[in-house]
Amino acid sequence: MADNITYRFIQNIGDYFPSGYFTENFVDKVQKCAGRTADEMKELNKPFTALRAQYEDYKNFIINDHPRVKDVIRRTHEWHTALLKVLGYDTDHAYQEPYVVSDNGEVIEMIPVRHILRSGDKISMLIMEMQHLISVDEQSPAGLFEQQYESEPDKNTRQQRYYAGQWADVIPAQYLNKEKYHFSPAIINKAVTQIFLMPEERRPHFILMLAGNMVFLFDKDKWARGSYLQFSIDDLYTQGQIKSSRNHYALFQLLVNKEALAADGQTVLMDSLIEESYKNAYEVTKDLKEGVILAVETLANEALYYMKHITHRPFGKKHIEADGTIAYDETDDDFEAEVKDDCLTIVYRLLFILFAESRPELEILPTGDEVYKRGYSFEALRDLEQVRLISDETRNSYFFDDSIKHLFAILSKGFHKDDEANNKSFRVRPIDSPIFNDNRLKQLHDVRIRNVKWQEIIRALSLSHSKKYCGRISYASLGVNQLGSVYESLLAYRGFYAEEDYIEVCKAGAPEDGTYLVPYSRMEAFDIREVICDDETGEPRRLPRGTFVYRLNGRDRQKSASYYTPEVLTRSTIKYTIKAIVDEVREGKRKPMDLLDLKILEPAVGAAAFLNEVINQLAEAYMTYVEKKPAPDRYRDELQKVKAYIATHNVYGVDLNPTAIELGKLSLWLNVIHKDMETPFFANRLTVGNAVIGAWLKVYDRNEIQAKKGSRKLEANEWWTKAPHKVKFGRTRVNRSVNKEVYHFLLPDKAMLAALGLKDMKKEHATEAKVMADRLKDWTAPIGEDQFRTLQRLSAKIDLLLREAMETQVNIEHLTNNRRDIWPHEIPQDNKLFRAYDQAEKYAEKERIFDTRYRHDNAYYKLKLVMDYWCALWFWEYQDAAALPTREEYWREIENLLDVSNDKLDRNTQRAMAGANMVCEEPEFEYGSKRMTEEQAQIVTKSKEEMLESTTSQTTLFADEEPERFKIAKRLAGRYHFFHPMLEFIEVFWLRDGFDIICGNPPWLKLQFDDKAVLSERYPEVMIHKVSAPDARAMQTRFMEDESMRRIYEDEQMEVQCSSVFMNAFANYPLLIGQQTNLYKCVLTNTFDLVSAENGYIGILCPESIYDDPKGQPLRRELYKRLRYHFQYQNELRLFAEVDHHTVYGDQLLGPRRSSSPRFASLSNIFHPNTVDACFAHDGHGDCGGIKDKEGNWNTVAHKNRIVHFGEEELRVLAKTFENSDDWEATKLVGIHNKP
Repeated sequence: MADNITYRFIQNIGDYFPSGYFTENFVDKVQKCAGRTADEMKELNKPFTALRAQYEDYKNFIINDHPRVKDVIRRTHEWHTALLKVLGYDTDHAYQEPYVVSDNGEVIEMIPVRHILRSGDKISMLIMEMQHLISVDEQSPAGLFEQQYESEPDKNTRQQRYYAGQWADVIPAQYLNKEKYHFSPAIINKAVTQIFLMPEERRPHFILMLAGNMVFLFDKDKWARGSYLQFSIDDLYTQGQIKSSRNHYALFQLLVNKEALAADGQTVLMDSLIEESYKNAYEVTKDLKEGVILAVETLANEALYYMKHITHRPFGKKHIEADGTIAYDETDDDFEAEVKDDCLTIVYRLLFILFAESRPELEILPTGDEVYKRGYSFEALRDLEQVRLISDETRNSYFFDDSIKHLFAILSKGFHKDDEANNKSFRVRPIDSPIFNDNRLKQLHDVRIRNVKWQEIIRALSLSHSKKYCGRISYASLGVNQLGSVYESLLAYRGFYAEEDYIEVCKAGAPEDGTYLVPYSRMEAFDIREVICDDETGEPRRLPRGTFVYRLNGRDRQKSASYYTPEVLTRSTIKYTIKAIVDEVREGKRKPMDLLDLKILEPAVGAAAFLNEVINQLAEAYMTYVEKKPAPDRYRDELQKVKAYIATHNVYGVDLNPTAIELGKLSLWLNVIHKDMETPFFANRLTVGNAVIGAWLKVYDRNEIQAKKGSRKLEANEWWTKAPHKVKFGRTRVNRSVNKEVYHFLLPDKAMLAALGLKDMKKEHATEAKVMADRLKDWTAPIGEDQFRTLQRLSAKIDLLLREAMETQVNIEHLTNNRRDIWPHEIPQDNKLFRAYDQAEKYAEKERIFDTRYRHDNAYYKLKLVMDYWCALWFWEYQDAAALPTREEYWREIENLLDVSNDKLDRNTQRAMAGANMVCEEPEFEYGSKRMTEEQAQIVTKSKEEMLESTTSQTTLFADEEPERFKIAKRLAGRYHFFHPMLEFIEVFWLRDGFDIICGNPPWLKLQFDDKAVLSERYPEVMIHKVSAPDARAMQTRFMEDESMRRIYEDEQMEVQCSSVFMNAFANYPLLIGQQTNLYKCVLTNTFDLVSAENGYIGILCPESIYDDPKGQPLRRELYKRLRYHFQYQNELRLFAEVDHHTVYGDQLLGPRRSSSPRFASLSNIFHPNTVDACFAHDGHGDCGGIKDKEGNWNTVAHKNRIVHFGEEELRVLAKTFENSDDWEATKLVGIHNKP
């Protein structure tokens, strides 16, 4: 409970408002959000003064007249009527509409509800009543969690304390007829829970519960975690008498009146307040981000101190000097990266513990046990964060370190986990996770941290110093996504030990645009306003030599293009992405169980915010529509188990940053964790890769590639100007025409060897460039019958390996998946918390099983290397020009790698290879894009032993050393992280034809080489102030004379050039030809191939430039056929805090491709997602309003007419009006504020 003495009449239970928002100036925040003037606040105060006498009369009646319960309920109801009128509610027709929970045809189960308020067809709010909470004769009344509408008779007296007849003066007699109606659930708090579990259209956002002297406000999004507001009328009147607190009456009004909770056709005030509180939490997370940075730097610095000054042991990468002496270099890049990763792992541990201790209901840690709380918990150490460590002994000893590591060990190994008889001590289930495995720490596994340093770390992770809020950070009020945002913002940070003294510089007065590190010796090159100085002394903040520095410089900030998506946007995007699926479940067209079978992909994982939101919404939908319901008090735990099942079986993701993948795993775990849960193992489902650079299981047709006969010679059929198409899968093989179709990655592309486009580099490497140009001619030479037969043979062998890879992947999933434990399957109710079969395999054993696919004779390994080889040809460097293969060598090496003998090929393929003109393929039932079960696919199940023994541990497939070209391909694949989605997630495509749900916010990043940004690595002044042309040239000359800097420059130039050429190639991205390369466009178009053709839905948040790009016709033509909803946002309310407020972006919400004309709903000029929901709920009355309201504020008021429906007719009008064109299928989409 978070109380505030300034507002004693409000109990902010369970941090309904984050404690950093519910501060002394809370009334000012509410007044500002409501847009009320001081005079308007005075007017809101007045009715409560007049109402006070009526309240005192009512209270005297209760206390002094000793009335019957029936009379008490009547008078309480009358008082409530007076209060509701002041709050702006219609009080007529109380209890005239029953709130039905279940109608079994005989007795209707209902909950007594005074008023039901609607927005359109949907219930938006309920007003309910319970008996008062006034103490009479010094006896405390039954509270919220004790009162009932109907109780069981006492065993001795047979008397009922609560029964429906007590409400006879209030509730119509027809609803008190027990033969027709029954109050259920009868316990009031369980009734509230039941209401919030009802189907969405019957589930209110708010419940206002009136209890005489108390008023409660319940919110559907907060009730499940025990958060709500409780208002005391007595304390309100007591405080209201004080002149300085007169506005408390107005504050109460603004929090619970109709405008706050059920305003017609607009965003209600409470939603705006909650959103503001989230923004405040964002301010706190910025402090927490700084705390994490300090924690990482402190741990790394202390590691160096401990190893060098305490244990006198070497710390750094081992080097042998020219004279034979051994040296250890802590500034080695690889070593620094390992130190950084170790530090982050330890911080992740602390995050996990802080999260687990803040949520006792999950029962991960025994936070209710006093022994644990005082002697083991991290919370106990947080209580010591401000204790002064005065003596050297207390500062430099290791009490904190011993305590924290003991806590880590308890989590890793468990505590009294096997001691069934010991009831005197707490027990902790072991968490079998790499996070808590000290053997995974590469450099910090035996480092000890002094008390004074641990105290700094704890303080950094515990206290906020925001101007808006200074105090203890409440991890209970920080959601998983908010915690994820802290860590996601650190993904592009680099850590290193300073080789000399450094200072930080930035654009004058704008450190938020990024800072740069420069040697202290170069400080004179900068204006003092560009130097980061200490807040207290005003002196430049100096980072001494040997200090570990963990920073994001300006260039890395630009390259990352990573912005955390606000939770309110994530929630809305997912709601409308899966709306059609949930609607089908509600209408009975799908079964609730189908929701647990949907495969979900986030193509740019980050902190897994979109995956978590899909999990949450699907789990809630499942629990809403599943026929058998758990008891309300079990709902929360059962919901977590459903979420855990979805997370561990159905979510997939890819990210270029390995740290992001580990963060995503942690974020998913924290979101779904429950007391019985084993550590999730995500196997290949969350993986590192470049989502826009890779090969596909796509094929060319014979007539697209085989050469045409010219008058004298064969003429090349330019396959690189055509787009290959996806293969489909049958029960036991790839549905590929063995006679006509061959895989695209067996064919080089004319745009390959992209380095040839770098003129300066080409001039410098003229000999190598000539070799590369000659190879390119050979690769694109005409393909005759013999060459096509080679491609047929290779494709057939790939088919066989694809089947093997799919079967292996399915078996890996079976052996590594978490156990299935979801409602309504009952869990054995014994007392053994730690059962031997709770976890099928230990985490390390699961990793062993998964790693079998990386053995060199595994089908997955072979296929990945073939695809990596093809990708490498786009990124091949001049230094390796001599190793480039001819086309024949390329095919021959691939065939050797595949290692499939010809006699394993089926009869049709052998006939095709023999040159038969007609190939009569054996008939097979074609599943096409339909679903297949594993039984239908005839997958052979293997045991763990068979999996581990089925492949050998050989290091190479080749008799001699592995070919040099494969080594180069592996090196380039390691650098650029080529990603082949249909191979990586082959089981999804083979059995399901693709993903059911794809969602995310991919990077908004144009690929272009910025030489100034690279130069800023050494000379940041080129980015933060004007530099003369001669000075800039001199800097560049010095920069390029440094070999390490030159390598950085050329590497970046190569990466941008090769990536751009790859993304601009027609065969790779046919819908983007001629457009400016942008990562989000590549991700968007890839989703069309990743999603299930018949069953898939896509939700992508991205810039709106796709709709007005002059070369965007191919993309729009395809997009409109899939588009279901389009919501155009303007960032004026700074939902994206780090993005310019003029930025326009949108939700692209897509479904299966229509064969008929497009049909979609569009909303433009939106400033907040709440407007979207409100527009769809609006009944069409009143004025629509413009972009701004009458006061000049951005208009968030909803109206039905804001929804503009587009079809062929509307698109034709746009094409003719704005482009004078008949090409309506690809016309630009113009933002229309409202329909007439």
